[in-house]
Amino acid sequence: YLRKEEIKFDTDKQTAQDYSIVIHNPPIDAKDPEEWNTFFEQKFDAHLTCCTILVDNEVLLKKLLRRRDLLLKIQEELDPSISTKNDDVAEHVSQMKKDRNCLQRALSKVFSGIPEWHTAVSKLENEIHEMLVDERDVIKVFITFETEEIQRKVLFALAKSTPDEHYCFRKELCLKVEEPAEPSAVRWDNLNESSSQIALSLILPFAITVGSIIAATSFVKYIREVANSSYAAVVVSLLNVTFPQAAKFLTKFEVHGYEGGKQTSLYVKISFFRLMNTVVALFLVTPFTSTITSGDGSILNSVSAIFVSELVTINLIQILDVVGKFKRHYAAPRAATQETMNTLLSGSEVIIAERYTNMTKILILALLYSSIYPAALFICSFALFLNFYIDRFSLMRSWRPPPKIDSTISQINRRYVLPLSVGAMAVVSSYCWAHFQFDNLCPTDEVDQNYFGEWVIPSETSSIDTDIMYHEINETTQFYKFCQQNMFRAGYLRIPALPSYQPDGLEWMSNDQERLTLIFGWISLAMFVSIMIVCLTLFIMKLTKTYKPRGGIDDEKKSFSSLRTPAYIPSVESSIIPYPLVACPVSDISEELFGWRSLYHSYDHYDLTIDARRIMGREESGTSKADSAFSTFSHWPPPV
Repeated sequence: YLRKEEIKFDTDKQTAQDYSIVIHNPPIDAKDPEEWNTFFEQKFDAHLTCCTILVDNEVLLKKLLRRRDLLLKIQEELDPSISTKNDDVAEHVSQMKKDRNCLQRALSKVFSGIPEWHTAVSKLENEIHEMLVDERDVIKVFITFETEEIQRKVLFALAKSTPDEHYCFRKELCLKVEEPAEPSAVRWDNLNESSSQIALSLILPFAITVGSIIAATSFVKYIREVANSSYAAVVVSLLNVTFPQAAKFLTKFEVHGYEGGKQTSLYVKISFFRLMNTVVALFLVTPFTSTITSGDGSILNSVSAIFVSELVTINLIQILDVVGKFKRHYAAPRAATQETMNTLLSGSEVIIAERYTNMTKILILALLYSSIYPAALFICSFALFLNFYIDRFSLMRSWRPPPKIDSTISQINRRYVLPLSVGAMAVVSSYCWAHFQFDNLCPTDEVDQNYFGEWVIPSETSSIDTDIMYHEINETTQFYKFCQQNMFRAGYLRIPALPSYQPDGLEWMSNDQERLTLIFGWISLAMFVSIMIVCLTLFIMKLTKTYKPRGGIDDEKKSFSSLRTPAYIPSVESSIIPYPLVACPVSDISEELFGWRSLYHSYDHYDLTIDARRIMGREESGTSKADSAFSTFSHWPPPV
């Protein structure tokens, strides 16, 4: 059902992705867009509407972006009466350095100010000047056709496992093509990294995630020991709220060419942390005999406390949106520039991966403990219902629009996470039935007369005489002896949980429990293995799949030029500038192809090639050698 709805939603909303292809292995010197236009016209009789030729300049773009950010910071801190021209700023910076006392000079080593920013800008400009003279290789080419029919025709011909020599570029190169991500989901400054570089960039962030899980588990265990399960549940919820920001910071050190890959990495890290912190750590820090007791340290009380905390703490933090309200109502009216104010008013960032993990952690917690705490399923349904409406409120009121990404996270969630969660529920439930009554006690016929007599059992919570219990032990009393019921303990793990694994003479299960455990154990194992086989099959199919179109084409679908949708224009994002900085000349690009428009500046203001020309000592108009260091975007509107 979800797959059908996904296809329906995708086909109802046409974007540049539905008309485009991306070429992953273009010749490094294929910089002429007319050559690409001629190739597709001759081979496919196709009209190219847009052609983006991407070159290897990600380091240059990052330096230009850093320079823009520093210049904006300097502009915000400067007195409005001071001109922002370079000579005036340099004179002001020189005077500021002279006016500093010893303490200010010492603090400037740690806390940067205008002089340090100005020095950094000068250093960046020297580095950029040297980089602008280097030749750049072509790394990818984005082609947009006028009709979706042509796009599918090209993909059918070129996206085959066995290439057809008839479609070779320059008669010798078989092109590797696929349908690209949405234009807003392309991370243009990370598209030239190899698979090995991407894998290496993931090692440290995931190692830190594992370390964070160990530290969080130890801290929760400490809180449970010195306080109670309610405080520990609040700590668990707070850790679940704060870790996504830490994961977002760690992801900055990773290499992802598309926003979908970045969100998937975030999803894996956040899911792993929340699953361990919320579900697994609870099992690890709770003694086996405290599983279903009524005391404060039992799993039942802990699960209940976590659900209450998830219902109240996390949703309250999201509704209050303290940081977002501070930016909108306090910082924005006091911003020094219009761009800064627009950025502060743009709303809080929503992490799609975090929203998915917020759902899955509650669902998995309820599923895994449902056999000993059935009420968890009802609480889970209410929690998901509440999260849905709070998320909808935040989407309309406080979150900024997220970038358009593919359905990778949704597919991972419904193809792997949810089915495996149901399989894990079956297995854990079978063990819970086998472990019942969680007391490590087995009835025995052996009677020890040393225990005969009247015993005084004081209450754990009071020392008043009325709370003291008197119990008499005699020959009619049932005696018990220790027997290990925990099949999860080290050196004793048994799969599946069957009554035959009870040691001779230390059986704790009743006859009915043995029959139920036998049936439940084998069914749960078969169920989990079946789900694993299906998930593995889906994963292999995804790795080996060939191009297959989603949805059909009808006569009512429009041409690309009639959509007025964003095209594949190279750009980079800044955290303090509200609009993208364009990484190609904008003079010949039609306005509707950008997908955004500033009310206060022209598109030239966001053109990084103009920055490069200024650094090279050229005027804004005209071309220079600096232009060869940037990607190119060509547009051929269809004849009217």
